[in-house]
Amino acid sequence: MKITQTDIDGVFTLHYEDRRMTVRGSSFTMYDKAALEKAEISFVPAAQKLYFSQKQGTLYGIHFQKGPSAADRLFFCIHGRGIDYAVDLRPDSPTFLKWTSCETSAENGVQMFVPKGVGHIFVSLEDETENIMLSSSPIDSASRCCIRYDDPEIAVRYPDIPLTIAPHDLDAPLLSESALFL
Repeated sequence: MKITQTDIDGVFTLHYEDRRMTVRGSSFTMYDKAALEKAEISFVPAAQKLYFSQKQGTLYGIHFQKGPSAADRLFFCIHGRGIDYAVDLRPDSPTFLKWTSCETSAENGVQMFVPKGVGHIFVSLEDETENIMLSSSPIDSASRCCIRYDDPEIAVRYPDIPLTIAPHDLDAPLLSESALFL
C-alpha cells in the first residue's frame, strides 16, 4: 500500500496496489489495519456507511461529528468516480480552513483518510457512483455537524458541473455560525 501525507496534517491518501483481475472479476483490499499501523495511522472502524449518488454532481458536505463522537474516517469509491475533499476545521491547526482533494474511483483504488476535526465533502463525477465511509465512532446524528458547502471563508473549488445538494446541506450554517464555535 502506498500512503501519502497531504498538505493537511493527518489527512492521507491511500492506494492499495493489490488489485487482482481474474475471469471472475476483480478483488482489492478496502481496509488493512496492519498496513495503516505500519504508517502510524491508528484506525479501527466502528461503523460503515454506503452512499449512492444517482446523478453526477451529487454533493455531500461539509460534514463532521463533534464531541465524544468525533471520528476518524476512511472514504473510498467502489463504483463510478468522485472527488473527496478534506477541510481542516481544527482552530489550532496551522492549516485551519485549508482544504485538499483527490479523485477516488473503483479503478484508481485511491482512498482518503480524514482525522477527527477535519470536515469531509464528496462530489460524484459520474451517475450511479457508490462510495463507502468507514468511521472510528458509531454514526451519531446528535453529534453530526454540517457547514455550508460554499462557505466563502473556506472557498472550496468544485468541478464545473451542475451540483445536486440536499436541503440540509443547502440550509447548513456558515462557518462563523456553526457548531464548531459553539
